[in-house]
Amino acid sequence: MLAAAGDAVSGEVSLYCQDIEALEELPLAGVTLLTASALLDLVSKQWLLELAQLVRVPLYFALSYDGEMSWDPQDSRDEMVTTAFNLHQHGNKGLGPALGPEAATQAVKVFGEAGFQVLTAKSPWLLGPGDQLLQSQLVSGIAEAAHEAGETQALDWGRHRIEQAVSASCRIGHTDLLALPLHEGTGVVS
Repeated sequence: MLAAAGDAVSGEVSLYCQDIEALEELPLAGVTLLTASALLDLVSKQWLLELAQLVRVPLYFALSYDGEMSWDPQDSRDEMVTTAFNLHQHGNKGLGPALGPEAATQAVKVFGEAGFQVLTAKSPWLLGPGDQLLQSQLVSGIAEAAHEAGETQALDWGRHRIEQAVSASCRIGHTDLLALPLHEGTGVVS
């Protein structure tokens, strides 16, 4: 993915593939924007606090899962599976207890308190019958995570949802976040 991103960008760009656990070791000198996709819901609050203190450049985080799922047609097990999946999202993903569905809300608070202007926008995944393969893979992952969190009906729910993917649709809630550092004392965005 990094190679494809590098090929798509015109101009000078540096690409790095490294562990983000040790934030102080990231090559941030000269960085003018920090961006990530589908990350915030996997990190811990402590990791986020450390990042907010470390950087003073704009940050753009896309696709933070917000805990909301809806399906058409509905299934009586949808809410139970969503609840179990959301519980699973709080597990340790390698950076401490994950923020899960509260990631965007926590990030607004953390970056706001660290002196950033923070803007958010909803960016849900909208998948329909034309997205059958992606929908099936998504459902499989949701069902497995919900099962791991103790929902006994999750795997059966998943099989049923995958069978329906040819004619079903779903909305999976996500939030995008832009944090812009403020010049100290002026209120001006840098």
